[in-house]
Amino acid sequence: MNFDAYLLISVAIAYIGLALFIYRKSPSSPVNIAFCVYAVTVSCWTLSVYMVVMAYSERSALFWIRASFISAMFMANAFYIFSCVFPEGRPVKFRHFAFIIASPCLIAILMHPLLLTGVQLGKYAPRARYGPLLPLYIAYFLLVTGTAFLKLASKWRRSSGIKRLQIQYVFLGNLFLLLLASISNFIAPLVGIQQTESYGPVFTLVMTGFVVYAIAKYHLMDITIVIKRATLYATLTASITVGYIGIVLLTNWIFGGMIGLQSLILAMIPALLIAFAFTPLKEAIQAFIDSTLFKKRYEHRKILSDLSKILTSIFSLEELLSLILRVITKSMGIENGVIYLPDGTGKIYIPQAAQGSNDTPAHHEMIGVDNPLIRKLMWRRELIIREQLERLPQAPENRAITALLEKVHADICIPVYSKDTLTGLLFFGHKETGETFTSEDIEMFTTLSHHIAVAIENAQLYTKVEESKRYQEILMNNLTSGVVAVDLNSRITAFNSRAESILRMPVTETVGRSIVILPAELRIILKDTLEQRESFSAEEVVLKIDGNKELPLAVSSSIFNSADGKTLGALIVFSDLTDRKVLEAEMRRADRLASLGTLAAGMAHEIKNPLVSLKTFTQLLPQKYFDREFREDFAKLASQEVDRINYLVEQLLDFARPSSPMFKSTDLSEILNNTLFLLATKIHEQNIDIRKEIGKTPLMVMADGDQLKQVFLNIIINALQAMEHFGTIIVKVAKILPEEPLAGAIRGGGIAKRLYTLRTSGSAVIEVSDTGKGIDPKDLPHLFDPFFTTKEAGVGLGLAIAHSIIEEHGGIIDVKSRVGEGTTFSITLPLAEDAA
Repeated sequence: MNFDAYLLISVAIAYIGLALFIYRKSPSSPVNIAFCVYAVTVSCWTLSVYMVVMAYSERSALFWIRASFISAMFMANAFYIFSCVFPEGRPVKFRHFAFIIASPCLIAILMHPLLLTGVQLGKYAPRARYGPLLPLYIAYFLLVTGTAFLKLASKWRRSSGIKRLQIQYVFLGNLFLLLLASISNFIAPLVGIQQTESYGPVFTLVMTGFVVYAIAKYHLMDITIVIKRATLYATLTASITVGYIGIVLLTNWIFGGMIGLQSLILAMIPALLIAFAFTPLKEAIQAFIDSTLFKKRYEHRKILSDLSKILTSIFSLEELLSLILRVITKSMGIENGVIYLPDGTGKIYIPQAAQGSNDTPAHHEMIGVDNPLIRKLMWRRELIIREQLERLPQAPENRAITALLEKVHADICIPVYSKDTLTGLLFFGHKETGETFTSEDIEMFTTLSHHIAVAIENAQLYTKVEESKRYQEILMNNLTSGVVAVDLNSRITAFNSRAESILRMPVTETVGRSIVILPAELRIILKDTLEQRESFSAEEVVLKIDGNKELPLAVSSSIFNSADGKTLGALIVFSDLTDRKVLEAEMRRADRLASLGTLAAGMAHEIKNPLVSLKTFTQLLPQKYFDREFREDFAKLASQEVDRINYLVEQLLDFARPSSPMFKSTDLSEILNNTLFLLATKIHEQNIDIRKEIGKTPLMVMADGDQLKQVFLNIIINALQAMEHFGTIIVKVAKILPEEPLAGAIRGGGIAKRLYTLRTSGSAVIEVSDTGKGIDPKDLPHLFDPFFTTKEAGVGLGLAIAHSIIEEHGGIIDVKSRVGEGTTFSITLPLAEDAA
């Protein structure tokens, strides 16, 4: 027994096994029964061909060749019936047997000598001699199988998903079988080639095995690429075979009589022609198959490339999500899609973008983290395909997930993970072609999900940065203070609208330029901040703007660093003090007027005493007018008392009159003595003992005498009020000589600056102590706050104004107190240059 015989008997046995396997899977299924019958007829055809190969007589060979034609006829009918019931499994109807009714007539034709005129035994297999009725048989065979293919094509157009895929698989698999079997058993015999008839049944095995596997398992496989390649190579093989046979016959006819080496020429010429034509023929067939059988195909690499460009160029989250859906649905021909992202709490997934006709995120419901779909995706990090899920046992969880997919109109759910967190869900619906998602699609989605996760995270971060930037811009532009930021190269990087208003400099002319364009006072502070890496607080500077107009500013500066501590630049914050200065002036005036009430009682007594003396002398003057000594005493007394009254009035006017600070060299001792003189009556009334430790030598400071008088007046009045009756007030004045600057001493901000100036230029220290009831420790931090007071009739302005005046003078005011022991106010002022 030769190789052909072994191969044929193996195919026949394989088909019997396949038939039994399919039948046992579901004995009552019309699809399984129809395919079982189909497989049996293929097996019978194969056995008939086997018997032809094994025949040892012309009579036996003639019988089995007719038997192979009859079994092939019934094989075509069985395939037609199978195409009628597949894949729905509908029962076989009477009309499905239309072609079988004509079978007896065809059998009679097959037995007639005009179809098969005779047989000649050959070296390898018998050779049949066909008559004029062979084309009629071929036409019948092609009619039956063609009708079957038309039915499958019609079902393929109407179906979708896995059914469409299975029909496509059966259609192309049997088409592959029909092409090769027709070439080997019909076309080759017609042109006189007999050796290929025994290979027809062999071509059925591979493709039918794939079909059986797809139908028996009902498993969604990626067979599109397999079918596409199988169709390509089947068509290519058929074309090459037909071409080869045609070229051989043509070469034999042209050169057979002229060249003796026919076998070599017949082999070389077709081989060379096919070699040259293979590549263009393959491309032509590939294009034809793609345009006819696989319409609307797409390149996964192109989709990945297009999306990669989008993912790296779009930072707006809303635009990014919309473009992702648009590219995928348009490129793959998907009807609809929707993207879900978690909300801020991470407990709900909200639809953020949707693609499809009349489809918006508002049409979709939110998905909670307790949903079975979310739980499944968190447990198993893989895509969920609806058709695969429907084939699983319908547990409550699977039913819930399937219901959700139906509600979202989705066939597939693609999870998007960032690290180990489920950061998004992509849902896609049906393909417009009705095809299911292939393994290439799934692989592409898996790859894309990682890139999409990174892109979404970047877009969210970008959105946060943009929102933070807009927030900062709104915040900066609505600040009542000006803000200027510079980098390490002294280039302005930020300049808010308030800075623009205060400095009269347009922002368009400042950002990106050097700080040299800023006023000198601000430029110096910024430069010192950058060089010294130190902050300045509440520096008061005066700018000259609009000619000679002065603009008082409170300026603070600081260094700003990156997260790793690297210095990035510096900024200054400044505010216009014009309104504050006006308010302070009003507060001081109000405080003066309030203090006048305290002074009024004592001052009235001081004025009344001289007036009594003047009145007495005036009453006695008519009687003692001619008394020379009396007139001289009267003139002397009157002059002294009027001077005394004038001095008191001047002191009151100076105190009550609002005036701008006038800094000049002022004797501190004189100011203290004048203040104590104003309060002498009240001190006497309360039986307060005054101890003065004030030197006789003038102690000169650069100050506004009236403002300092107001400070001392407020402090001493507070001391008097703290003691009520009896007690002691100690007033000390001391001079502190200048110190040598410390090595590496730097300029500080606020109090640090004032301390440095006081130590290096010399200072005067004034201490006012009392033996009163003291100050509660919890009130000490608020002692200099405006409108903070512990007195029933107080307004809380005196010490606040005193603190402001001392700061304006470049000094420092401090207080120490113990409850029940008393309080000490300490004031340090810089000495005048000529006193240092």
